[in-house]
Amino acid sequence: MHPTVRVATWNCFGAIASLRGFLAASPVFPRRLRARAIRSLFARCDVVCVQENWLPFVTDALEEAAELAELHFWHDRADAPTRSPFGGGLAILARAPIRARFVPFESAATGFDRFADKGFAIAEVRLPGRAPLRVVNVHMQADDPRHDPPAFRRARAAQIEALVAAAKPNGMPTIVAGDLNVAEGSAEYDQVLRPALETHGFVDHGAGRGLHTFDVVRNDLLRHLEPHDRHGPRRLDYLWSAAGQTTELREKSAELCLHEPIDEETIPGARAFASDHFGLEVELELVTKPGTDLSF
Repeated sequence: MHPTVRVATWNCFGAIASLRGFLAASPVFPRRLRARAIRSLFARCDVVCVQENWLPFVTDALEEAAELAELHFWHDRADAPTRSPFGGGLAILARAPIRARFVPFESAATGFDRFADKGFAIAEVRLPGRAPLRVVNVHMQADDPRHDPPAFRRARAAQIEALVAAAKPNGMPTIVAGDLNVAEGSAEYDQVLRPALETHGFVDHGAGRGLHTFDVVRNDLLRHLEPHDRHGPRRLDYLWSAAGQTTELREKSAELCLHEPIDEETIPGARAFASDHFGLEVELELVTKPGTDLSF
C-alpha cells in the first residue's frame, strides 16, 4: 500500500454580486459558506485550494470550517500586501503547517479582474508520513464581462507562461490546482494550456471524463446568476500533478465535489448550492520511484 493524499480545488464564489452586497461587504447568499457539505469536504481532504476568498466574511467562514476539520489555514491577504484590497482571493487549507507565498501576475488583467489581484500561491506542505508536496493554487483571468474574448485569451496566455515558469518541477512532487478559466476541449486548452503544462510532465486529472465544474444546467445558483450563459456545461477548474525526483503521483480517483444542493437555505426560484462552481476532488498515491535510495 502506498501512502495517499486527497486534494480538492474549489472556487467558493466569495464575490460581491450586487450594489447591496457592496454596501454590506457581503457575497451573495453568505450562509452557504457554513454548509455541512463544505465542512465534510474539508474533513476528508489533506489539502484544499480555494479561490475567490475576497472578503473578510468569506475568510472567517473558511477559517472556522478549517478549525473544525483540524486543518491549517493560509490566505494571501494575511501574508503580504497586494495591489488590491481584495488580494488574490486565494486560500489553502492543509493537514500540516503551510509555508506559502503569493505571486501576483505581472501582466495587466482586463475587465472586472482589474479590481482584484490575480496571481498564484506557491506552498510547501509536509504531511505526516508522506513525501513533501509543492502546491500551487491559481486563479486566472476570467471572461467577464464578455466584451473582448481575444483580450482575455491574451491575458491568460501571459498568465499561463508565468505560472508554468514558477510551477515546473524542482525535484519535489508538485500539484497545480485552481480556476484557470479555460474550458477543457477548447482551442485554448488544446493549443495553449495543455501543451504548456504537459511539456513539464504535468498530468491533467479528470481529463475527458465530463467533470463539468461550471454547469449552468445542473447548478441552480449559476443559472440564477447568469441566466443568459449559453456555453453549456464545461470544466474551468483543474488539478494537475507532476512527479518529483524520487516520488511519483498516481491517480486513484477524480470526482466532482460540492455538486449537490445544500439544505441550509434556498434562494427565490432555485435550490441552494455551495457555489457557482462545483469543486474537483482527487486522490493520489505517492509512489517512490524504483531505484531510489531511502537510506540515511
